[in-house]
Amino acid sequence: MYYCLIAPWIVVTLSTGFIFSNHQEPGDQSENAPRFLELDSARKVGMLLTSMMVDKLAQADKRQFPGIHAWISDYRKATRRIDPKSEPESWPNFNADNLVTKNPHFWQMYHEIAPGDPAILLLHASVHLAAGNVEKAYHLAEMIAIQPNLPKTYKQGIGFILTDCKKVLRETKKTLLTGEDSFAVQEFESAKKTFNSFLEIWPNSSAAKLDLARTELQMSLSEQGKDFILDTTSPEAANLVLTPELEKVFSEARKMNPLSLQAYMGKNVQNNLKILTSKILPMWDKIISNEEEISNKDMEDFSIACQKCDIDELALTANAMLVARRGIVRSENVDFVNKSLVKLLKKESVTLIVDRMKKSEYRPFRVVQVAQDGSTSTP
Repeated sequence: MYYCLIAPWIVVTLSTGFIFSNHQEPGDQSENAPRFLELDSARKVGMLLTSMMVDKLAQADKRQFPGIHAWISDYRKATRRIDPKSEPESWPNFNADNLVTKNPHFWQMYHEIAPGDPAILLLHASVHLAAGNVEKAYHLAEMIAIQPNLPKTYKQGIGFILTDCKKVLRETKKTLLTGEDSFAVQEFESAKKTFNSFLEIWPNSSAAKLDLARTELQMSLSEQGKDFILDTTSPEAANLVLTPELEKVFSEARKMNPLSLQAYMGKNVQNNLKILTSKILPMWDKIISNEEEISNKDMEDFSIACQKCDIDELALTANAMLVARRGIVRSENVDFVNKSLVKLLKKESVTLIVDRMKKSEYRPFRVVQVAQDGSTSTP
């Protein structure tokens, strides 16, 4: 399939292929190292969209918006050996946690830009996609898609991300099915082989990580003579005390895909699981259905629930979108930002961001201009 993004930016043509191909990974001694072409195509989309957004944000005044330029510098250092037009198999790895989630310059930039500006929302999703964090990119893109009055070119960008993410996740599900079938009949070694093989191709796959973690857990339970637990939400699962090793694996999977019920295994996360099932997932279904209007109250409730469940990137996105809808930054919005960021950054970095937001002369940078009637335009 071919995409053509015709916008004030540039014309981009991208092609996708079948799920696996035999390209050699840099440094891989195998002549037949497999590639996941759907993932490669998605990452390429992410990198191209990121490059476009960086070019737009670079227009900001360096003295007024130091966070924007500090993050652009971080981005260019992390990706200096990446050609967005080249195949991802030739790219060096870069960590989206370091570049986005835990990066103080990213969140400084995020809050130097007008809340809910499509450019920063699109950048947020596209960096995760470029790094191979498909589930995170998908969640962010679905959120952005419901923002009213998105300019056409940004709708196109979000559409590309959603299309490619869905392809990757659909092919992943097909590929892992053999292992999941083995898991269901308690053929654990066979299941592990499938999941580990897939993780060699896509190390950031939360689905494969979860399947492997569940398999390791069930093997441990079997060795102890305990019952097989298939359902994460069962009373047996709720009372499990995981080993530190398994706790770490499930925690990593939750970071990659915090909306997966299977990621909330064990006694320590039962409160978060209750919030997820009662507050977050019902609203998420409403968001992705595109059948009902998402009110400001819905958005506020969703942001609060995500924050309580430690899904802070989605929480901060929802908070920014809520501010954009209302057209004003309220004190509770600033407090909300503080509450999420203290879980991601050092205190001094959070203080710098929040203090700037509190200043009366706070004038954020805008890429997309919003008229009084709510219409938008891009320079």
